This record gives sequence, C-alpha cells and structure tokens, in this order.
Amino acid sequence: MKINIKKPKNFLKSLPKILAKHSFLTFLGLLFVTFIFTGIIFYQNIISAEKITEDETLKISTRFEEKTYQKVLEQWQKRKEKFEKVDSEQYLDPFQEKREASSFSTSSQQSTSTQESTSSQK
Repeated sequence: MKINIKKPKNFLKSLPKILAKHSFLTFLGLLFVTFIFTGIIFYQNIISAEKITEDETLKISTRFEEKTYQKVLEQWQKRKEKFEKVDSEQYLDPFQEKREASSFSTSSQQSTSTQESTSSQK
C-alpha cells in the first residue's frame, strides 16, 4: 500500500480556488465556526461565573480599605484648595498697557543720564 503525497499538496493548492467558487457556503461555514467559538467564550466568562456562590461575592464586595479612602479624600481636599485659591488670586490683564513699564523706561533713562554725567565729570 503506497501513500501518494502529491494528492494532499494538489488539494491544498486548489483549496483557495474551491473556496472562492463556493463563497456563500464558505461564508456560512466560517460564520458557524465563529458562533461556536463565541459560545465557548460566553460560557466560560458568563455562565461559569454565575456558579460562584453568594458567600464568595459578599466577601469580595464588602471589603473596604479605609487607608485608600482617606488618600482619595486628601487628594480631593488638595484639589478643592487649589481651585479656591485660583478664584481669590489677582491676575494681570494682558490687554491693558503696563504702567510700570513706562515708569521703568523713564527711570532707566534717568539712570543712564546720571551715569553719563558722572563719567563726564571725571
């Protein structure tokens, strides 16, 4: 009894052509496989998760960490203080002329003229 290896190779080479000729049946087959795969995942995640006893869920849901809660409250308090601080702080209006800049330029001109006069006296 001799096994012919060329036949499976020929079948694998012609498989895309066969699937393309029967595209509707191929689509239905892949859809069926997808439904089976999705059903298995659904069963593992939903149905088997419902089998957990109520005692286990109560133990999990009633655990409360006071330290973590206090940290969260501290963060909220800090944010609230920052928010209130912004409201009370006075900011400069960027659309008004700076009065200090004009007085600064005048004072710098005076200091320059004062330096010139002292250097000319020497």
